[in-house]
Amino acid sequence: MPSADDVFRQFEIELDAGREPIFHGDELITGKLRIELKRAMTIQAIRLQFKGRAACVKRDSSKGAEVEKVYFDRDFTFLERPPGRPEPGHFPWIANFVYCLPFECPLPLGCPTSYENPHGFIRYFIRATLIEEAGTDSREYIAKKPISVVAPVESFMELGAQPIAVSETVSFGSCCCRGKLIAEVRLPKSAYAPGETVIGSIKIDNRHPRHIVDQMELRLVDRVQCVDSKNNNTLPNRTLIIRRLEKHDAVKSKSLLQKDEVFFLQIPALPPTIGPKLRKSSVTNNTATNDIEFTMASDQPVPNSAALLVKFQESPSSATLRFRKKPFLRVEYAIQLSLGDYLLLELPITILPLPCRGSSVCYQPFVGGAQPIPESDESGKFIYGDGFMFTPQYVVLNPSSSTTYSSKDGIVANSGTAIAIGNASRTTGNTENGTKR
Repeated sequence: MPSADDVFRQFEIELDAGREPIFHGDELITGKLRIELKRAMTIQAIRLQFKGRAACVKRDSSKGAEVEKVYFDRDFTFLERPPGRPEPGHFPWIANFVYCLPFECPLPLGCPTSYENPHGFIRYFIRATLIEEAGTDSREYIAKKPISVVAPVESFMELGAQPIAVSETVSFGSCCCRGKLIAEVRLPKSAYAPGETVIGSIKIDNRHPRHIVDQMELRLVDRVQCVDSKNNNTLPNRTLIIRRLEKHDAVKSKSLLQKDEVFFLQIPALPPTIGPKLRKSSVTNNTATNDIEFTMASDQPVPNSAALLVKFQESPSSATLRFRKKPFLRVEYAIQLSLGDYLLLELPITILPLPCRGSSVCYQPFVGGAQPIPESDESGKFIYGDGFMFTPQYVVLNPSSSTTYSSKDGIVANSGTAIAIGNASRTTGNTENGTKR
């Protein structure tokens, strides 16, 4: 059975916005499907699919079943039925010739930011399917183009301005060698923007083995779950950053280890925290999108139908937009400090969204690197190209606009975030890709 590499010299979805474009919604995606064959073939059909969906694995399912939310799903047919023929297919294509098929499709408004995790994702892609006639059988070849979507910031919520701390106590050993270990970690705040530096305090009290200091590790983890899931205790962690604290990061002592102004990590390129509690948006500047609830007391007169119609009337477009903006996944982050096998302290943090454009921000690839993006309906088909691995792009603060630390008052002054939020543009259009609607 020949592979797709034996059939194609080129089978590529080329976007006019560039090789790694970034979209924000309410934009027209244009491009070309380029195909060059190594051998002649008879084509039955060529189709193009634009799709955006979120999905997560059900933890309580023995088969690992998925639940999903589809933001958009549009299919286009390039070749299917020749003019004047009653049956579809039978398109003879020659080898060593570049066929170019242009296309365009609007990206709807209100789609959330791209996110990839083995346990859940928010994914957007364009997929081309070529069906070859092979006697009485047919073969399907697919090429895919993933798309980075970064949702614009519609409103900014001041979160996590207060300090956050966590402490744990553990007893170890036995009899006369029994000891107690008390550890505490503090951060000046619980909300950070990508590009910010996290600086905190560490305190370890009581008699502890000296080697514990050498086993202190910091991790930045994320976890994902469906918003409507009831099992909050089984959220899986994924380690994004791991950093071992060196000896100079903390002061060693026989009974007390304590130091302030310890560099923990710098928040890398990440999508913002996602969840219903953080949602604060509207369909338009004047139209609220909160879910409408109607309650009526037992002694209240029944309203007439006209009054109910005015209360519940909503255009299809605004209803669809509200559906897309309603969070489907809950994406959370935490900083963990582990002391060998003795203690694990976790500080939940919020990753703040940044504006899509501005002089104080730039785009960087996801800290986790390339992620596999398989779809269940691709099994049994011949895949071609590198579009089945994807590295999302996210907004981070420029180094010149990043966090500054003030040792005088012991707080982190996030001037960069304030500048970036203050300069947020309200215009729509994909200026990163050189296009605008």
